Amino acid sequence: VRRGEWQAARDAIAAIDALPDASVSPFVRINSDCVDGHARVHLGDVDGGIAILQRGVAALEATEAQLPLAMMRAWLAAGLSKAGRTDEAIEAAHATIAPNDL
Repeated sequence: VRRGEWQAARDAIAAIDALPDASVSPFVRINSDCVDGHARVHLGDVDGGIAILQRGVAALEATEAQLPLAMMRAWLAAGLSKAGRTDEAIEAAHATIAPNDL
């Protein structure tokens, strides 16, 4: 994903999604969903990617998994900004750096 290989990321996620639920942890599923959302934003499906990122961020918040949460919130903020949803982007960015997440 860091190299901009968005379709390759989506292909890897499809392989994860094809695995039986019992063989993949919920945490891995949540993270792969967030990567999928981020990739979709970059491939032009901005609204679809945002929706996936919003679900993923909400799921991570529920698990209190702080390490990946900041990055996923930043991806959500970037997607919202790309969609012209400035107020929501600022809110997501603020949540990314909020002191209660440290």
